[in-house]
Order: sequence, then structure tokens, then C-alpha cells
Amino acid sequence: MMDHYRALYRRFRPARFGQVLGQEHVARTLRNQVASGHIAHAFLFCGPRGTGKTSLAKIFAKAINCQNPQEGEPCLECPTCTAGENNMDVVEIDAASNNGVDEIRDLRDKVRFPPSMGRYKVYIIDEVHMLSPGAFNALLKTLEEPPAHAVFILATTEAQRLPATIVSRCQRFDFRRIDVATMVGRLQDMTRELEVKISPEALALIARAAEGDMRDCLSLLDQSLAFSPDGVEEKDVVQLLGAADPAALSQMVRAMLHGDERGTITSLADLLSGGADLGFLIKELAEELRRLLLCQLLDKPEQLLVCDTQTVDRLRKEGMGIPQAAIMRAIELLLHCEAELRFAAQPRLIAEWTLLRICRASDEDSITALCERVARLEEALQSGSFVPAGDVPSTPVQDAPPPPDEAPPQADEGALPLPQEEPAVAETPPAPSAPAQPLGQEQVMEELSRRVKREKIALFSALQKGSFSGVEGNLFKLNFAPENEIFANMVEMEVNRKFIEGILQELLGQEVRLQCKIVEEKKDPKQANPALKRLEELFGKDSIEIVED
Repeated sequence: MMDHYRALYRRFRPARFGQVLGQEHVARTLRNQVASGHIAHAFLFCGPRGTGKTSLAKIFAKAINCQNPQEGEPCLECPTCTAGENNMDVVEIDAASNNGVDEIRDLRDKVRFPPSMGRYKVYIIDEVHMLSPGAFNALLKTLEEPPAHAVFILATTEAQRLPATIVSRCQRFDFRRIDVATMVGRLQDMTRELEVKISPEALALIARAAEGDMRDCLSLLDQSLAFSPDGVEEKDVVQLLGAADPAALSQMVRAMLHGDERGTITSLADLLSGGADLGFLIKELAEELRRLLLCQLLDKPEQLLVCDTQTVDRLRKEGMGIPQAAIMRAIELLLHCEAELRFAAQPRLIAEWTLLRICRASDEDSITALCERVARLEEALQSGSFVPAGDVPSTPVQDAPPPPDEAPPQADEGALPLPQEEPAVAETPPAPSAPAQPLGQEQVMEELSRRVKREKIALFSALQKGSFSGVEGNLFKLNFAPENEIFANMVEMEVNRKFIEGILQELLGQEVRLQCKIVEEKKDPKQANPALKRLEELFGKDSIEIVED
């Protein structure tokens, strides 16, 4: 008889606190509670799916009932630890399908019964945000005054939907997405244990596609091993995911950034005809541009990007000569495109329009596009390849200096007098960059922008996305809109922040610390409402008054 196959995410489910990835802050707190015996009666586990909420709940349920705990960890050998799904002291409830008042009332009646084997009876309520308002009210009294033997663990992906009365009676733990490097390391350990062949590039692609979800990551690994049992290469995962071939993706990025419209649209058509998913392709393009940007900004981006030095060298070579502002603008457009594709009636049209906008950066009127054009002009001027229009002579002529002993030519009597040459003036040292007196607040931003633009054009482009909100003490405050958060992050990078703070210290005459905040823009209700605007046109602006109800 054929053995029953277990999916990898079930086979490798962590059994101890130390085996849970990326949630050390939660695991440590729960392990210390078990070791000290100070067990709370209710917990709230909230965070993205696939980050270990249910796994940690089951480990905690084992640990508090374990007969031989080892420094807060379950022994995994006693009858309580080995009972598994047959443990009557652990009750799992799916709130998505048991969300009514009657189910919670039934739970409230049964919670009075003591545990059969251990010291505690643990109730794990998954997707608790799906409970109805009446069910939450029925659960509230039990959470407020539970029996001494009862422990509740509520798990949810949408904590904001829970009533405050429920949240306030629980110890809340926020779970984080698992980073790519951690997942790749775990996948390498698993594949060694499984004795299967899979390339590091394939593992990295699987981890990136999972987006911090370890359960999805293991499911993709399981699927990849079934697709290519003799050995999994990057091309196998690409074909399985409907992703773009890395070489074709790199070629498309080069075409976009160099303004090759025909090459960009042709590459898009080839990738889509080859089976690439449009939404996943746009996401991969943004990720590839992010790699280019990080390779320009960081000295050692290998660990952050989870790649080898050869890949970093290739990315740096491809990004050579491309302004950082151009890369950031392309990322911004692709992120907007990704959001629009979810609800678009013609997604391919939107994708092509976005890619053409990236190619035609010089036609844009945005500040970022203008900065890119200025950066290109500055590079041309520095290299000596720029010549103003109309100044190009038909035959290049070089004026040779006159011999030292030759007298200057005499002008004819009827000729117009030659302009006299200005006397040479001794070159004076440049004035110090800092003004004699600290500037006023209204002049600081203008002077800061001027100096940053002179030194770092990409940082200047990011700075223009923010708005100056004043100086408070030693804090220089900049506000950024939510859609410009990527520019705020760039400004707050350590090397950029220190550069800006050094300039501000000169301008303001004191030590200054830069503070960037993400602030929602408040719109004038008259501007947001076209009806009010029409009323102003009919009756006059002074005749309209808005009264809030």
C-alpha cells in the first residue's frame, strides 16, 4: 500500500519555539511565560498569513501542558506532547465557519469543564475577526472572567476589525513577514534533509515569490519538486510561476531606461506570448529596478538582495550611467501600474502606456524628469561632449597663442576700435558656503535644495517630493505624502541624512536632526466638491459658507 504523502508545510511545521522563523520576539515572550509559570488567560496573535500564528499557538498549548518542560520548551516525549490532534485539551475553532452567537454560547458553556490530561484547556480561535457582533458580545464575558484552567488564543489577519473591548482583554503579539534571506536559509536546510537538488537561484526566486509567507514558500517548493523531480533550476521555477526569464527581464529593463520604445514593447509582447503573467511581470520589473538602485546606493548589497557577487557586478554594470532619479521614477510608475491592473478592464493597455512613459522620460514635465534632463546635461558638460546649437564650426579651428616677442597688430585708422581686454584680476578664494548669519526658516529650504542639487541630483529629486513644515527645537521637519514614501525612505538613508544635516547645521548655525513624516494631504472641501465650485461661480465665493453637521 502506498504511503500517505504529507505536504511540506505540514511535514516541516515547527514543534518548538526555537524553530519558528522570524518571530523571535513572540517566541521568547511565550517561552519565558511557560518557564516562569505566569500564564496569561488570553492572547491575540495578529499579522499576515503564513507567518506562524497557528504554529506558535499549538507549540504554546503543548508547552503549558507538558509534563517535562525544558526551559520553557515542550519535551515532545510525554503523553501530552505526543497526543497530537487527539489531544482533548486543545480545541481549535474556525471562526470563518462558526461565527454565530450559538457556536460561541456553546463554547461558553463547555469552557467550565476542566482539562482531561494537562493543567490547562486551550481554545484556539482562528480568523477571529469573522465573528459576528453578537458572537463577540457572547465571547466578551468569558474573556473577562474565564475559569482558571482556560487559555484563549485568538488568531487574525485583520486585527483592526476586532472590537476594542476584546483586544484590551488580550496580550497582543504582532507577527512580521519573514525576510527573503531567512526563508532561503530554511529552504536550504530542508532540501538537504530531503536530499533533492535545487539551485540557489531557484530557491531565491521561490522565496521572493512567497512575499514573506512561509506556508506559500513551502507550497511553491513542493510544487517545484513535483514539476522537476530530477533537479530544480531557476528556469523551472520561472515556467512554473509564469514569471519572466531573468535574461529577458534584464534586457527589457535596459531598453526601458535607455528610452528604446520599440525594444521595450517587443520584449513585453515576447514575454507575454511565452506565458508570463502580466501582473507578476510588472512586479518583477519593479524588483529588478530596486536591485539596480540598491547596487548604486550600497557598497555590499549581496545580503540584502540575496544574490552572489557576480549578480551584483552585473547589476552595477547595467546601471552605470543611469541617474538614480530615473530608476526611482520608473519604480514609482510601475507601482502605480501594479495597483491599477487589479481593477483595469484593459490591463495590457495600461502596462504598455506605463512602459512608454518610462521610455519617454524627457517628455515629462515633472520635477523628477527635469532633474534627469539636467543631470544628463551636466554629465555631457563635464565630459566635454556638449556643444550648444549654432556654435559648431564647419571646420574646427584652434587659435595658436602669439609668439612671446611678437608685437600686437596695429589697427587701421578707419577701422572700428577693438574692445579693450579687461585687466586680469587676481583670483580670490571662494566665499565659504555657510552664510555669515543663520538664514531664516523661510529661506532654509530654498538654500538646502540648491546645495543638494549641486552635489546629489538624485537626492535633490527625492527632496522635492517633500514639503518643509518648520524647525522645532533642533528638528528640521519634512512632510511626505503616502504615495511618496519611497522618496522619504531615500532621504532618511544614513548617508543622505548626514549629508543634509551637515548643510542644515551651516545654514541654521546649530546642530539639526532631520525628521521625515508621512502625512495625508488635507484637501479643501470646496475643491473636492464640484457642486460647491459651481455654486461659487453662480453666487460668488463670499456667499458660500460650509457648516459641518
